[in-house]
Amino acid sequence: MALTEINSKSIKDGEIVNADIADDTIAEAKLDISNAPSDGKFLQYKDSSDKLTWADVDTTTIPVADEDTDTTSFPVFTTAATGDQAPKTNEDKLKFNAGTGTLQATHISTIASGGTITAWGTASGGGGGITEACSLNSHGINISATNAGACDIRFGGTTVNDYIAFKSDGAFSGTTTFILPDGDGSADQVLKTDGSGNLDWTDAGSGATGGGTEKIFWENGTTIDQDYTVGTSFGAACNAMSAGPITINTGKTVTVDAGDTWTIV
Repeated sequence: MALTEINSKSIKDGEIVNADIADDTIAEAKLDISNAPSDGKFLQYKDSSDKLTWADVDTTTIPVADEDTDTTSFPVFTTAATGDQAPKTNEDKLKFNAGTGTLQATHISTIASGGTITAWGTASGGGGGITEACSLNSHGINISATNAGACDIRFGGTTVNDYIAFKSDGAFSGTTTFILPDGDGSADQVLKTDGSGNLDWTDAGSGATGGGTEKIFWENGTTIDQDYTVGTSFGAACNAMSAGPITINTGKTVTVDAGDTWTIV
């Protein structure tokens, strides 16, 4: 028979067990709870008041532990920035190796245009290509041996050990930008700079080869069909020479500034 009434005040610990108490015989008021209940709260012991109290679940923090051995972990995310959210993971598209500090994702991008993706140390691609340091932002790609130093950009060949590379000399201060032409040139033309970083295709000013590899003849065209200023390619006052006769097309001008000369032989 269940215990329904107690007339003694000398009950000791352990003398009454759960089976001795009838169902629904202890009301909430008898538990001496310090406040009223509401949905979603839990009952906790308040040491300062030595009473039970209904409390909210603390959602601002969760207990965490430092971990550096799990080789496969799953970063947790929610579908909204605030509010009561269920934690989620995606094992196929986002993983973290706590042992190596490697985050794996099927795609990585910035939130908006102009964002930056930076990798200092060793950044490796799926094909085995490696740079010591690089950053990618709205200005383009910056590559250097450290966060300040020279590096090269490589175009791979048959294997990762076969490549053609372009590299700065690493011994200058300031910046230099070369702007490529917007199309292909003609056969045997070369890239020429205007002194301001603008590159364009032009005929090479070189002698023609003789019977062997020696350069014997200076060759130039016979018709000027574009405006030209002597010294533009040279970048300063200079002497220019052409083999004549030379025809200057109607409406075209050859400008020879003070300090420059143009000799036709």
